[in-house]
Amino acid sequence: MNSKFKAVFVYNFTRYFDWPEHKRNGNFIIHVIGKNDNLISELKQLASKKKVGNQDIEIEYVSPLAKAQKTSELSSIMRGVEIFGSLQNMAPVFDHIDIDGLVKYIQDILGIPAKVMKSDVQVQQIRLQREQMQQQQMEMQQQMQVAEAAGKAAPALKAINEQ
Repeated sequence: MNSKFKAVFVYNFTRYFDWPEHKRNGNFIIHVIGKNDNLISELKQLASKKKVGNQDIEIEYVSPLAKAQKTSELSSIMRGVEIFGSLQNMAPVFDHIDIDGLVKYIQDILGIPAKVMKSDVQVQQIRLQREQMQQQQMEMQQQMQVAEAAGKAAPALKAINEQ
């Protein structure tokens, strides 16, 4: 009975959150860390009858070994980013990497809560604002170049008009 109560509690817990958009695709995965056959059984039984929003529920057992493998995977990713960073001056190696996907993957590996991460919409707004500011700066530089060229040409035009 204790495992059934825990399973219902976990399911009800999922309903009180507004999950980020990128977490609303595919199955809703509940990870169970550590060996607890009764809880896993109750969760699977619940998952066969319920959904989180429109998503089917999937139950995954995560062993301590699997958790250690994820940590090892993160070390490999970070080492790869370091190597790519050192090669960036010679070749555009970051063109091969989906940076947004990398950030989300690292967030998943580390279990960083979504509430401390910006949503995809917020990230897009920040990027749009940055792009607009860069465009404005380029326009201002062009206007300054035109004004500078006009300032240099003015004495020559004055000399031509005086002749």
